[in-house]
Order: sequence, then structure tokens, then C-alpha cells
Amino acid sequence: MLTKKRGAVAAIVAIVLLGVGVPTAAYADDDETDQLVISFPVDEAFEEELGTATAQNTSTGEMITPFYDPPLGGCDWSDTSGTITANYLSGVLSDLTANYQGKTTCLTTAAGQSMEHMSTVVNLYKNNTNMDSGNVDDCNYNTVNSCTLVLSVGIHNCIGDLLCEGIYQVGQFPTMTLPDGWTWTSWPSSCTNLGTDTLACYSYSGTMVIPLVYPG
Repeated sequence: MLTKKRGAVAAIVAIVLLGVGVPTAAYADDDETDQLVISFPVDEAFEEELGTATAQNTSTGEMITPFYDPPLGGCDWSDTSGTITANYLSGVLSDLTANYQGKTTCLTTAAGQSMEHMSTVVNLYKNNTNMDSGNVDDCNYNTVNSCTLVLSVGIHNCIGDLLCEGIYQVGQFPTMTLPDGWTWTSWPSSCTNLGTDTLACYSYSGTMVIPLVYPG
């Protein structure tokens, strides 16, 4: 989404003294402001990988695809998103604010379904350098609460032209531990097996470019 705002200020002073003509207008500085509001694009490659993980019940030998089937419902860590609002003064980047998040959700299809443990953290990158991070969120299963959703949120502010321009991207890094009695048997290339029951995964948004000069 692209929005644009413009503003201009002009002061006109007219003076007539004793019937003698004086230049009728003195024109003040014309400061023009513009704004870009851009959402990070979705990288569909991470969504397509979600169905490749499988888990096995260590007691019965039952095999499931836990991103679609019980006991885990369906898990999705591709919600790695955000928006950048960039302000321009006289056509040159002056400052920006990035709001970004990473969310991992394991939907349930029946009572008692839950992950044993989940966590996630989201990072904001500029030109492949980590500029900022959101909060670390985690949950644990117990007899009162299930563990099915974690959400990391961040806000990044930047002031300056050359300091703020660049290529931005959001990355999320969740972990997911299966319930007791289950073990991972395969997983997507975006995950690493940290043990028989825990995966550490990642997903990235697409990239966006914040230019030094307003493109309008």
C-alpha cells in the first residue's frame, strides 16, 4: 500500500507606503513532505514447506502429519510480517518506523491437544544486518493451560537519511516441542531437529526497499 501526503507553506506580504509601489510578495521556504507506507510481502516458499514434517507416536507407531492432523491440529509459522512508514522532507528520507511481528500458531481439532512447549522471537533486518528484535514469547503445557500460540512483536524507529535507507526484511525463529509420547521423524528444510521431540525453525518475509529519495 502506498499513501502520499503533501504540505506547503507560503507567506505573502504586501506593503504599500505613501503610494509608492513596493514588491508585493516575499515567498517563504517551501518544505514538502511525503510518506510511504509499505507492507512486507509474504514469502510463499515457507508456507509450502509446512506439510513436509511428520511425527510418530512412540507407543503405537502411529504416523501423522502434525501440521494438518491431530493431536496437534495444524501448525503455521509463516506469519512473519510488518509495515514500514517512511517520511520524506523535500524529497529526501528523514525518518521511518517499522512495526513487525512473528506468530506461530498450532490449531487444535479436539480437546486436550497441545504442544508441550513453544517459543518464538522476531528480528528486523536491514541489508542483511539485524537491526532490532521483538520480545521473546513462549508457552508451556500444563493441566490448566494449553500451549498453541506464541507471538513476538517489535517496533523500530530510525532517524536520518543514509542511516535509514536500505533493504528490509523480517525473520521469525520459533521452536516447537511435541507432547509426551511423540517424536519428529521428518521436518522442512527451514527446521533443525534439536532432539527427538523439538524443532527449531525459521521463516522470513519477502524484502522491501526503502529508498533515499521519494519515488513519487
